[in-house]
Amino acid sequence: MPGTPKKIMYKFKNAIIRKPNKSIKKGLSSQNLSPIFDNIIIEHNNYIAAIKEAGLKINILEALEEFPDSMFVEDPVIIYKSNIIILNPSDPSRNGEAKIIKKEIKNYFENIFSIENGYIEGGDILNINNHFIIGLSKRTNKSGAENLLNILKSLGASVYITKTPDDILHFKSECSLIDDDIILVSNRMAK
Repeated sequence: MPGTPKKIMYKFKNAIIRKPNKSIKKGLSSQNLSPIFDNIIIEHNNYIAAIKEAGLKINILEALEEFPDSMFVEDPVIIYKSNIIILNPSDPSRNGEAKIIKKEIKNYFENIFSIENGYIEGGDILNINNHFIIGLSKRTNKSGAENLLNILKSLGASVYITKTPDDILHFKSECSLIDDDIILVSNRMAK
């Protein structure tokens, strides 16, 4: 991508993980899933074990039963360098999480920024080193994306805003990084 800044190699030391909540069965889903809580606990324990094996310190946040999707801490916030940006999810069930997590993790970061205008969720933000791709979706509007763009640019990042296909819940629902140069996308995203 033209004008993409040089790569930053992150050396992660900490992971922030929220305990699963039984209300996850009421979580937002484009597939009408009804997860089995016992299976989620098994997957969550395996996830924690893998992160411990990678040598990271794990910081556990308590479950939030009143917010069904709250174990996905990446949706209400993003981290860039030593800064945290509190996002503004459009769904009321997600928006309350942003206010709670801001209080829970304020001591982990040098600077805290907040999206004040528009709506944006972390599932629509793909970070590639010093570059971010924001996908406009039913959950992220242009105003929210531009507000985040301005914050990230002030921190030295580059940002590209694109459109997520209408039948996809989140930009990252159908794409992920393989490495710093390759994004794996589904057939639906590639159209």
